[in-house]
Amino acid sequence: MLAIAMEVAARNQLTDEESVAVLRRSLRIDAAAARTLLDELAQSVLIRTPDGYRFQLHSYGEYLAAEELSEIQDTERILRLMYLENTLRPSDSWRNCVSYLMERHRGIRSIFSRRFPDWTLTASPTVFDEQERISIVRELLDSLIRDNVYLLHHPTIRVLHFARFVPEAMLPQLRAAVESTNDVEAANAALLLAAYGDRTMVDRLLALALNSTRSTHVRNSALAAYDQVGTPASVPMLLDIQDWDEHTVASRIHAAAALMDSTNASLVLTALSRTDTIISSAFYRFDELTDRADIEALLDALIALPADALQRNQLSYYLDRFWRSLASSWQPEWVDKVAELVLRFEDVGTPDDRDLQRHFLGVMRSLPDRGYAIGRRILERLLAAERDVRHLRHAVPALVGPDDARWLMAQPASHRLVKTVRAFGPPETTAVLQDPITPQQQETLDQWQCEEQRRQGRSQRLKQTIATSENGEVLLSALARVDPAHWPEVSADRRDWLAAFVGEQLGQLDLRTRIQWRSETELTQPRVLPLLLALVNRYELRVTDDEPLAVALLAETDP
Repeated sequence: MLAIAMEVAARNQLTDEESVAVLRRSLRIDAAAARTLLDELAQSVLIRTPDGYRFQLHSYGEYLAAEELSEIQDTERILRLMYLENTLRPSDSWRNCVSYLMERHRGIRSIFSRRFPDWTLTASPTVFDEQERISIVRELLDSLIRDNVYLLHHPTIRVLHFARFVPEAMLPQLRAAVESTNDVEAANAALLLAAYGDRTMVDRLLALALNSTRSTHVRNSALAAYDQVGTPASVPMLLDIQDWDEHTVASRIHAAAALMDSTNASLVLTALSRTDTIISSAFYRFDELTDRADIEALLDALIALPADALQRNQLSYYLDRFWRSLASSWQPEWVDKVAELVLRFEDVGTPDDRDLQRHFLGVMRSLPDRGYAIGRRILERLLAAERDVRHLRHAVPALVGPDDARWLMAQPASHRLVKTVRAFGPPETTAVLQDPITPQQQETLDQWQCEEQRRQGRSQRLKQTIATSENGEVLLSALARVDPAHWPEVSADRRDWLAAFVGEQLGQLDLRTRIQWRSETELTQPRVLPLLLALVNRYELRVTDDEPLAVALLAETDP
């Protein structure tokens, strides 16, 4: 009964008094016995909190509520618990519980299949016979057409869940629907077929995606479908973009990135560097690369990118994923390519030295030789060009091993590189470079270390501002200059102040009118909004008036 009480209250927690009252009424026991039982349950499925009791996992409570409700034969009695006040619509807070209950209660399964078919999609399709599944799919598709609603970015219907209910007998109908002149019907059918895994329409999906006479909704839906079933050979067509301000550009790059391989890596990287939009499929594709030819082609493409493309910050985000793929499939012959790429980074001044030190070095040190072969190649090329390290003063010296440091000391005209490695290399390497140095060398070394201390001092002052300042403009300026991952830990009182600050700022932004989707992939919003949302996420802030926050979060995901 505790689980049902939480569902009815639409909360994941009950107070002490509520928990005792529920047990006393349902089990007909006194308060002392109820508290004893709660103590026992707190050793298994419940968690005692400062404010009461909750289940260890929300799903425990939802499952137990479904178990208990499944014993009630009167379907209408169960429904009355779910309905919003003065309506015949169930509260959304019941969705997970209902997904369990439909698998155990024939009456609930029948009612929801007919009245609320979208609720059935999170249940197991195996509890429905083929005719029931056909009815659910048809009713949902028809309702979407009636309401002119697209599956792409739908707030409650997930296409992968929906596709599980599609029986094979409906595939011809869906293939025919892709040819419909009704935009909603064609777009939704395309997404369902792709999620089902049907590849018979792959050429038609590509043609639909590139058809400039069709609506943006249809084309973006077809592109989202194509990136699931398409082929790498189509990437040149996807990226043959004549108007980079056109509303399907982000979707075309998204589809191409999902299909990236050795034959098209250069095209995809060039496209990624041209857009300010973060392409999620590129994150996943960089992370899942396992084919050595694909990885080597990507290395070659990175090296060949022009300086202005390498300087774009977005590219460094994708590379964080790529380094892991590189190490997991490592080949010794890639040493020269990686060294050349690092030198390109040194030349263009991007990525940031500290970012490369965090993400790249950790992976390189996992190699059998700790990445020292890469460091040796970098030193050789720097010496040949009579150059020192100017940008990657932490990342490059960290790749130099003790043996390579000894070799470096023996090379002519190496004194500048020796000083850099001595100043910023790892302890095992700098230990072999502790020969006496001249006063001039010591002065230069001191100067570099002072510069580093000043940089760290600036960083610490910015973090102190974030942790203490109550000047809004100063705080926002500091937040913008520090990566959210490096924002400092703050006290509970500071979190309360930040929550009030964010709430005040959000309330002044008029988000309902200032957040606008110009297309399904192009969003305009106040410049300060991403910082405020990052604050909420980083410090798990509880904003008193969360309506503007809800508007912001919904607008970001629901064009």
